[in-house]
Amino acid sequence: VYSDEIGGKNLAEYTYRNLKLKTAVIFASPNSDYSNSLREAFTRDFEKLGGSVVRYPLIDLTNPLLDIRREISTTVYNKANQAEAVMLFPHTKHTDIAIRIAEEINRRNNIIRKNSQTRQFKQLTMLGGDSLYKPATAEGKNINGLILSVPWFRGTEEAKAFADNSRNQWGAEISWRTATTFDAARALIQSLSGSASRNSVLRKLANANLPKNETSGYPLQFSEDKERLG
Repeated sequence: VYSDEIGGKNLAEYTYRNLKLKTAVIFASPNSDYSNSLREAFTRDFEKLGGSVVRYPLIDLTNPLLDIRREISTTVYNKANQAEAVMLFPHTKHTDIAIRIAEEINRRNNIIRKNSQTRQFKQLTMLGGDSLYKPATAEGKNINGLILSVPWFRGTEEAKAFADNSRNQWGAEISWRTATTFDAARALIQSLSGSASRNSVLRKLANANLPKNETSGYPLQFSEDKERLG
């Protein structure tokens, strides 16, 4: 998959430049490498642009005493900690908690929107990482407006041919997990060609160069840091 550096940067730029939001609060899983790397990348790039993260560095999704309603209420109404955007960066084990947070945010946004006494407060915008791109999220009771950064999306022009072929093959829509798995398999198969050894596979993977017609839609190459380019 693509580096969390890219996902964090895209979310920071989209929040600050496209949505024009300057303050954010982060809900994350502090013991997760994925959650931490995405949070750190977002925070660094968001602050570099001029934004600020309130209640720094995060609100712990894994806290057994987490009171979702109280945390969202504090984020909306407490001027010292007021945020405009809520970033949801859960480990896959904690996506159900993140979905409940999104549902509470929409409940609170509806109150602000409908009640003249609360219109002075800003509605919260929700954004998240690719761990939330799953059927359980789509089935959430009330999470309209949740914006996610994912490594691959079947709705783009580049991905359309692969998405259509996959739908015809399997009779269902696919996600970024299927697409990136396909790309990984193609790179590994290419690296196993010839007289393969551990060293030759590693060397060939480092020099992998697959055109977009041989992948899920985007060319595949790796950086010197062994991260996917693009």
